[in-house]
Amino acid sequence: MPKRTNPAIATDRTREQSRLALKKKVRMFYDLQRMRLQCGGRIQPKAEGNEIQLHEVDQAILESRAKELHRAEKDALRDVQDHLKTMPMWTDVLADKERFKGLGPTMGGVILSEFDIYREDTASKMWAFSGLAPVPAQRCKKCNHLVEKIKDGEGYKHSVKKEAHCGVAVLKRSSIYDSGKSMRPTRGEKLPYNAFLKTKLVGVLGPCLIKANSPWRKLYDDYKHRKASAGWGTGDAHRHHAAIRYMVKQLLLEIWREWRTMEDLPVRPSYQEQYLGHKHGGSRDGSNGETETADIDALLDSPEVDEELANSL
Repeated sequence: MPKRTNPAIATDRTREQSRLALKKKVRMFYDLQRMRLQCGGRIQPKAEGNEIQLHEVDQAILESRAKELHRAEKDALRDVQDHLKTMPMWTDVLADKERFKGLGPTMGGVILSEFDIYREDTASKMWAFSGLAPVPAQRCKKCNHLVEKIKDGEGYKHSVKKEAHCGVAVLKRSSIYDSGKSMRPTRGEKLPYNAFLKTKLVGVLGPCLIKANSPWRKLYDDYKHRKASAGWGTGDAHRHHAAIRYMVKQLLLEIWREWRTMEDLPVRPSYQEQYLGHKHGGSRDGSNGETETADIDALLDSPEVDEELANSL
């Protein structure tokens, strides 16, 4: 007599198989993109005095290989797009070009394949898994740089080189304040977050939302302006990176709510909303706000961001 399969278990298994299949397709796309960019870089014009020393035949061979990789990359992108068409969270929510402007199929594939919405029962778990949860830390009141407790001694010292901060060698507890820092690798310890996911969310999706002038950019502009007005941070680049993390976290919070609701899973307010009374959410009005310095444009500029943005529009 054949074994009976529990319909709920079969559904869960199918859902997980679909997620893992999408994950492999997305990773394949990015593998091909990375190889194509590397291959293309070997035949791009160099600075004066560093011209490419290649025979015309060899240069033609490398150009041909780069074109083959580009064709394979396009095929991989189509595989991701076709898979996303079978996922209601993409077709009904994330594919909305107005609401999620700047979020294309590849970044949608990253989010829907790297996260498991059944496991992430709070938005905070999504933040922690993607390396966006703040780590408790202390900072100097005078220069805002990170400090650390002196081993086998009293007081605190700056965590960076002397010339990079206010120059005070030993700080008292009254000279520092409790703050936070972003999650980073620790030598000798296993990463507590998904490094690939963090790189794509902060290094690619965040800049795409800003450059596309997405409705979510207003969160970036407002947060960065508040921090600059309060004198927070060690510089504009510090505030820029903090604002990107904040914007992406609020985007993930919105996605978490929608995704859990679509899957008929319980949704509860975030810690900030439930206990601190804060209200967050993406603006539906486009933002024309500009960053404070032209240097931020250089921080947003990369071939991968430009290509991601082109795929999203």
